[in-house]
Amino acid sequence: MKTKTLLFSILSMLFVLATIQLQAQTTKSICEITGNTINGDHVTTYGNVYNVSGDDFWITENGCSIKCDLQDGLQGPSVGMNVTVVGRVEVDDKKLDETEIDVNYWAQHGTQPPNPPTPTVFTTADAQIATEGTVALLTGSVTSWTDPNDGEGVFQDATGTINIDFPEGSSPNLGENIDVLGTVDDEDNGKEIDVYSWVETGGTQPPTGEIIYTMSELASAPDGSIALVMGAVTSWTNQTDGEGIFTDLTGSGQVDFESDISLPTLIEPVTILGIVDTESTAKEIEIHYWTNELVSVEELELLNISIYPNPVISHVNIEAGNNADKVAILDVSGRLMIEQEIHGNTRIDMSQLSSGIYFIAVFNQNKFVGTSKLMVK
Repeated sequence: MKTKTLLFSILSMLFVLATIQLQAQTTKSICEITGNTINGDHVTTYGNVYNVSGDDFWITENGCSIKCDLQDGLQGPSVGMNVTVVGRVEVDDKKLDETEIDVNYWAQHGTQPPNPPTPTVFTTADAQIATEGTVALLTGSVTSWTDPNDGEGVFQDATGTINIDFPEGSSPNLGENIDVLGTVDDEDNGKEIDVYSWVETGGTQPPTGEIIYTMSELASAPDGSIALVMGAVTSWTNQTDGEGIFTDLTGSGQVDFESDISLPTLIEPVTILGIVDTESTAKEIEIHYWTNELVSVEELELLNISIYPNPVISHVNIEAGNNADKVAILDVSGRLMIEQEIHGNTRIDMSQLSSGIYFIAVFNQNKFVGTSKLMVK
């Protein structure tokens, strides 16, 4: 199902997923961006803000730095803040050695990850006159490619056409009816939509910024929200079609497993990943992925990955060498609290977390390695 491609950027945050691919906004360090510049690449990165000037700010991490250019209307961060930035790499045409990120949105690093803002434009006609940085949710099709290798083409709906640029490696077929979520950009040859994500029309709409982590949030979640919940299927209403009731510690709700994935057994503890949709009058989660795979702390130690101290007072140390390159820290309800790239021996600040139990998940080259339980005092 093409809707799965929308989920890969969220999958990288989960401590329960065994195989992960990144789509749209690829997480890269500043050094990776500046050392291997791809003009037009959609990226997520993070660093410390060391300079602010007008609509521009500069971030640094591990000795590398990059300029960030805010979209019109966005309020920027302050000097000294650690931030996560999502945007598009641009190389200055006149200064080929000057690389910057055209920022679509940002958030303080370690808080809830930034998500695409709410779309306000829904036709190509409106997109053609919208200001740069406006978020558009469009329904139509790609009628021709101007550069198929880079995902650049012409998009058409009932009101007209507009240039469109898909993330590298994620393009629809010509003439295929799709829904796209992206940002209006001003290019030399006119307006363009820089696409965050897309789905086949008739499927669940692209996510527009909501993430729910418990079944108690399902009833009030907007359609298109990403659902990331730990619990179990407690009964089947139509097992042949993968429809049932999913329960966690906060409550129960309807779920519908995609037809091309297997089904868990009843009462089996699993984590589900899907998108909220309204079926008749009730909310449900259309599930695209589930897993019960966990790796114990003993198995982590066999992989020469050490995590200490435990309990944690203010910081946790991770010694992983080349066996891990990213960690995610989640609370007991599955909410992401911290996501951070690691390089060899890394010290992570946990002082902003409340006392309690947390899970630290370890990844290597976008593959899940294992998870360990942490106590924060």
